Amino acid sequence: MIKGVGIDLVEISRMAQNVRSAHFMRRVFSEAERAHIGEGSLAAERAAGNFAAKEALSKALGCGIAGCPMDAVEVLRDEAGAPYINATGAAKEKLDELGVWNIQVSITHTRETAAAFVVLEGD
Repeated sequence: MIKGVGIDLVEISRMAQNVRSAHFMRRVFSEAERAHIGEGSLAAERAAGNFAAKEALSKALGCGIAGCPMDAVEVLRDEAGAPYINATGAAKEKLDELGVWNIQVSITHTRETAAAFVVLEGD
């Protein structure tokens, strides 16, 4: 059963400014996420995709960023490069409360934007 859906869109140009801030990067992204985001020409695109996925999860949960803080959501990649979400803290509590046992996430990009879509599956 679908327990929630969320979608978000992030302008890559806005994220390009943010990835230059070490404070922003530490506050929003885990060490593993920062390693994936890296540096260089694709950093803003990767950061925007991860940020969009975090926002999409908060929308799927219906709690917004206040109830699903950025540091409680980690957007990682499996061996094949597919994104997945690791939730802790308040985000994990909300997922457990809703009976969610699977989070599906998809991230896509254009030159200007990154978008993410999240589907929560549960009992």
